[in-house]
Amino acid sequence: MNKMEVRDRMKSGMKLTPLKIEISDKDVYIHPKMQEDLEGIMGCIERNALFGKEMGYSGIIFEGPAGTGKTLYAKWMAYKTNSNLVDVGLITGPDQIRDLYKGVRELRKSQDKPVLLFIDEIDRVSNRDDIVDPSQATTLNQLLMELDGTESNQGIYTLAATNRPEKIDNALRRPGRIGKEIYFYPPDEKGRNEVLRIHAFNKDHQFKVKDDDLKELAKITYGYTGADLKGVLTEAFVKANKDKRKDVEFQDLQYAFKKIKPSAIRDMAFKEPK
Repeated sequence: MNKMEVRDRMKSGMKLTPLKIEISDKDVYIHPKMQEDLEGIMGCIERNALFGKEMGYSGIIFEGPAGTGKTLYAKWMAYKTNSNLVDVGLITGPDQIRDLYKGVRELRKSQDKPVLLFIDEIDRVSNRDDIVDPSQATTLNQLLMELDGTESNQGIYTLAATNRPEKIDNALRRPGRIGKEIYFYPPDEKGRNEVLRIHAFNKDHQFKVKDDDLKELAKITYGYTGADLKGVLTEAFVKANKDKRKDVEFQDLQYAFKKIKPSAIRDMAFKEPK
């Protein structure tokens, strides 16, 4: 089900249908800086009964540059914890928030398994200082009310994604609402190599890339996100295909590297030693 269908179902009063998860461990690279936090969150989700109705995480902010895998990790967490995932996309108003949480609670009760609610670009509705539309304030207030849980939210986890965390209202970021924050780092050299290997070897395309060439590419792609690296491989595949080849040469990767610029280099939280 796509995001438009989710909105239509909420408006018509129909029950929400969770997304079909088609992902596994081989599709995901876990950055070492994130591993401890992710393990803690997934443990909280898997054994939510231990935490009762008030303890544990209820909401998590995924923050970081575009293309670092925030949506991908939401799918992976749903896969690892055997949870339902509802991806609502962009929030459009307070009625949507109210109907959404009503539907999520019904889904939680009917299937008796955790529900992960993924909201992208949460900063669009959560900053009182940059209100453009009057409905923005009422949308934020409705979201705060639903997170506070006039009805029980046990087993329901709100995953809010943003690449502008400084724009999120402090009322939303406190513990008990969406108080846990995870920064999604662009991958380091080892991570870039792993991401390149995922897209070069674990997908259903017919192009062949040398492992040593991927290692060399990983060394020079500082600041590239996972989406950037996928884009580099795509450009290299296109070039090889134009030459009627399935074997991708390093010169194809070099050509593609020059075509795709790093989208996250300005937001890098660390520098790699040379």
